[in-house]
Parts: sequence; C-alpha cells; structure tokens
Amino acid sequence: MAVNPVVRGLAEVYVNTGTNDTYELLGLTRNGVTFTRQAFQMPVPCDSHGGDEGTPLDMIFLDMIVRIDCELTSFDDEVRKKIVAMSKRKTGEQYNTLPVPGTLLFQSGRYFGVKISSNIADRSDGKVLAFTFPRCLITTDPMTDNWGRRFTTLHFLATAYRDPTANLLWTEELLTP
Repeated sequence: MAVNPVVRGLAEVYVNTGTNDTYELLGLTRNGVTFTRQAFQMPVPCDSHGGDEGTPLDMIFLDMIVRIDCELTSFDDEVRKKIVAMSKRKTGEQYNTLPVPGTLLFQSGRYFGVKISSNIADRSDGKVLAFTFPRCLITTDPMTDNWGRRFTTLHFLATAYRDPTANLLWTEELLTP
C-alpha cells in the first residue's frame, strides 16, 4: 500500500449548548482540528519483575480523554457566548461569575457536546465524516485575538470525557446527506 498525505478537508465545528440536543455551527477552522487522546493507566507491580521499582507485570486501563484544539477564523460570536456562559455560570448569575470551588461540573450541567464535521464539497465520495464528543468541558475560555484591523481568531480548546450512561467517549460516522 502506498503512503500518501491524508487531507480530511474543511472542518466545521458545531457545539450542543443544551437547547433540544441541537448542534449549532460555532465556526470554520484555520488549520484544521487536533485531537489528542490521553489514556490513563496504572501499573501492576510484581516481585518477579522487580517489585514496585521494576517493570510492571501488566497495566490496568482506567480511562481516556480527548483534547480538542482548533483555531477558528470564521465563527458565530453568539454561540461562543453560550459556551462561555454554560461553563461559568448558572441562570441568573453574573456573566463572569466562576463556579464555587468544589462545584461538580457534570452534575450541574456545565458541559456541552462538540461535533467536528467535514464539508461535503471536500470529499470525492459525497459523504460527510463527523466526530461527535457528547460530554465536553472548556479547558480554556474560547478567547478571541486581535481586535485591530486584522481578522479576529477564536482559539477553542475543550476536553472530552466518557459519557458514563452510554459508555462512549466519541462517535465517528460517515454520513450521506
């Protein structure tokens, strides 16, 4: 098999801000989206392998997260404000009010879904590739840069966590529109 560059095409970033499980278009990426998967594991030590200081006899898989990182040059600022509001405050709290230390973010509904979708025009098969992460938290606020004469960019960084009820971290679908 030949080794060739893989270009997935334009990435559209959608977020589910809790309104009827509907995903709204946040924006279009500048240089694509980076998914960084991080697994959490714990070693199983054994005296036959040197005890606690030796190589592990086995490893226990604990869980995994995915960091979603992208820069958007075209975005909907109203959708950005909804994400910021969900992560920071409950209804009735002031705009920049932070959660009280010790707040359980998932139980208080401060998470959202993220969907990264290819554009049909960029695929020769006429299909859309979509990655959906249903349970995300903002890692850093989506900040806009450069309020001057150049175009403004939005740096969006979120972390996806496993949904314990569905036991899934993400779904990957090839859709025919």
